[in-house]
Amino acid sequence: MGGAGRDLWPEDGTAVAHLAGALADAEAVNEELAAGAPLTRGERATRTWTPIETWLTHSEAFLRQAHTFTPRVRNGLAAPAPPRALPPGTPAPRR
Repeated sequence: MGGAGRDLWPEDGTAVAHLAGALADAEAVNEELAAGAPLTRGERATRTWTPIETWLTHSEAFLRQAHTFTPRVRNGLAAPAPPRALPPGTPAPRR
């Protein structure tokens, strides 16, 4: 993860790297399971707990980085489109 967030909080880089690695490991477990790899419930739990533990340990840093990279919503609302004109001779619908 690069860009402004890393520059603002360089200490978050390690936490984000740990989480990225842990998520990649968990994704590998899912791919192995999808391919039919025989994993015991204990093996699966051990290998998928790491991302959860990493998230819990570094959640503040990760949320700070996620917030930094979240697109900003404009304050103003877009004006609604004007209603379409009815063809000549067509009565307006009743409401």
